[in-house]
Amino acid sequence: RTPPFHGGNRGSTPLRDANSPYQNHTKVAMRSTEMLLKRRSCPRLGAPGPTLEQLEIMIRSALRAADHGRLRPSRFIVFQDEGLERLADAYEAAAMEGLEGPVEAEAAIRQKARAKARRAPMVVAVVSAVEEHPKVPAEEQIQSTAAACQNLLNAAFALNVGAYWRTGSIVRSERARQVIGLAAHETLVGLVYLGSPQVVLEPADTSDWQEKVSWVRT
Repeated sequence: RTPPFHGGNRGSTPLRDANSPYQNHTKVAMRSTEMLLKRRSCPRLGAPGPTLEQLEIMIRSALRAADHGRLRPSRFIVFQDEGLERLADAYEAAAMEGLEGPVEAEAAIRQKARAKARRAPMVVAVVSAVEEHPKVPAEEQIQSTAAACQNLLNAAFALNVGAYWRTGSIVRSERARQVIGLAAHETLVGLVYLGSPQVVLEPADTSDWQEKVSWVRT
């Protein structure tokens, strides 16, 4: 007889493959949804940063984001240690872009911009390497990379690594792009800061979720 409906196509047969990610999905889903409901970005981060093993899990999780055509447009640039100076150069370039002639408090502007790179022991630039495709427009590829950013944040939270996603003028600055080393077809979707949480954050209240939902039933 037809098995109970648990999602997917009605009447579909439950997966029996022992290697399937859907095996024991009920218990896994309970843990995963609990984690998602508690997830918060952490604005204050310190040392130490994530281990290589933790970073691997975060990047591999990011690569499981929705990806039309399996193009895998996302790539990741990891800044840490002295490499954060390169990121500081990019922030400074973005801050000074568009300013002409003598600028009042220029030194302060440069110093403030450079300090943004040192707000965490590790920063991951998440880049969408868009390619021409007859069925997958550039917009969808960039959206896939944005989803990769969120997966990275979710994985960080699950690993007790503090994280937050930053954008700002640096993602739109041509000078910053050059400093970071992006190609013409690449878009900087965001910077994910990673480190040890320095504050305790309560879960955000989402009990008003129905206010964000519109129902279409007829």
